[in-house]
Amino acid sequence: MECSICSELFNEQANCPRLLRCGHTCCEVCLNRVIEDNQIICPSCRNISVTSSVDSLPKNYIVLEFLANARTAETANLTKPKLSGECPDHPEEKVIRYCIEDSRAVCADCILDHNGHKLVKLDDPILELRFEAKTLLGKVEEMIEANERKKIDITNRESMTKQNLNRELERIDNYFIRIYEKLDSRKKILKTKIEEAYSCEDQIKLELEEVNEFSVQLFNYLEKLKNLNSTIESMSTRELADSQSLSQRITGEKREVHILYSTSQRLAMIDSSTVLSIKTVFNFKNLEHEILKFGSISSAAELTNPAIYCFGMQNMVLKFNISQQKWSQILIQETNGYEFKNFASAAPLPNGGILITGGTKSSEVYEFKDGKMTRRCSMMYIRSSHNAVYFNGFVYCIGGYNGSTWHEKCEKISVETFNTLPIANLNFRRCAFSSCIAGNYIYVFGGYDGTKYLDNIERFNVFKNKWENLNCTLHRPLQNTGAACYAENKIIIAGGYNEKGTLSAARSLDLETLEWSVMPNMSYTRYLMNKLHFCGGYVYAIGGSAQGQNIEYFNVAESKWVSTKPYKDFTEDTMYKWAAVIIQDTETRD
Repeated sequence: MECSICSELFNEQANCPRLLRCGHTCCEVCLNRVIEDNQIICPSCRNISVTSSVDSLPKNYIVLEFLANARTAETANLTKPKLSGECPDHPEEKVIRYCIEDSRAVCADCILDHNGHKLVKLDDPILELRFEAKTLLGKVEEMIEANERKKIDITNRESMTKQNLNRELERIDNYFIRIYEKLDSRKKILKTKIEEAYSCEDQIKLELEEVNEFSVQLFNYLEKLKNLNSTIESMSTRELADSQSLSQRITGEKREVHILYSTSQRLAMIDSSTVLSIKTVFNFKNLEHEILKFGSISSAAELTNPAIYCFGMQNMVLKFNISQQKWSQILIQETNGYEFKNFASAAPLPNGGILITGGTKSSEVYEFKDGKMTRRCSMMYIRSSHNAVYFNGFVYCIGGYNGSTWHEKCEKISVETFNTLPIANLNFRRCAFSSCIAGNYIYVFGGYDGTKYLDNIERFNVFKNKWENLNCTLHRPLQNTGAACYAENKIIIAGGYNEKGTLSAARSLDLETLEWSVMPNMSYTRYLMNKLHFCGGYVYAIGGSAQGQNIEYFNVAESKWVSTKPYKDFTEDTMYKWAAVIIQDTETRD
């Protein structure tokens, strides 16, 4: 009886049979390898067993009893000697006695060699008792040996448990350190913006000085007018009538008062609140929005120097720096056995690396970082024309083609340990489809199932480990279309291929209403699949066209497509079979 995962025979030690809640049995070694977040997915029926540890699962005692009985029978056969037939030393003679001292059956010719030994008849009852006692002794010794192995196993398990605990605690600490660092950075940026918004002290001082100076000017002029008034009151009517200079002085003072009144009106119009509103960078509603953004630590929208990395050549990576609109080549300094396979899929990682999965007849997984390739693991299945997306500590590898079969099987790869774990199957087999993350779901669109192009849409609930069909379809059956989430609850679908040829059409799906809206067509028809990505207000369609041999991007705000510089100086390939991602460019800007 053997484990359905590793095909090793069950035993009472490491390969002890454990019962899953669905009734299927696997060995402890395999279950400890596949358990993740206290969940085990049965390799036979895909049902989920929730358990705190593999040790808490019940042993399959029916299997253990069967193994014990088989072992007892085998031991009895080994310990019980042959008591009939020919003598091994004298084949022409039959055995007639059993030598207790030498524990062997002897013939008439052998008896002389056993002179002085205790010889009994072959059917003597004491002989059977001796055999049984020896069998019991062997059983007890075997149990002692097994118990010692179990003690060592428990000790090792205790050590392993502590190591796993420390690793998980460290992983949590590191994750929250990144969150704290991001929060602290945001706090400093927001405080700087607020300080800039309220930095109007100098202007207020200038206004206050002007008002104070005007106040002094008014009081001085008031004294001047009082003196003039006293002079007028002291003069007679005739003197006033004959004083031409006084009349001219009054006219001049009127002009001065008018000027002062204009200044007074201007100063009265000053409102300190307008100074604040002019200098404020954002209002408090926007401030709340800024703070809420801390949740998306590695969002493409936050990249300060984004670049598109394209994988399709041996020993080289093609890069397009978005801000510089510049193509360049990166030589892979250390390949470590890496060879690009057509129709691979790539996913950006939080550490700045890129995970490249599968390709034609391949299950290999490599990480590209700092100009080097590092082999990380193998997927559970060969996959090409599949999709790989990163979400919350795992890269999810979905569907694809293994050279003979179209997959519905899916798996996820931990970016901490690079262990592979099975997840729920797609509801439909598919390859050459598109996918993207929106909220807590992975959405997949269209594809090819080996017989026809597909128009259906599925989404994967990461927390429930469940695929569900959406109650809507693509506007037509398509393979090699691209998908990207470009706004909250909005996904753009662009390009693709069906029996009518390659397309340039683009549509937008509202995830709340499940209604489609028409968007402007791309400039070129394109095979996109995993090469449509959103970053900083733009959707980038990467290669996949023999016409343009370039990237074009959709300006979401202006609702128009714009073409970039072609890459034909580096390759004549259409990038149809390539993989591409957007990630932070770590190289220094020119």
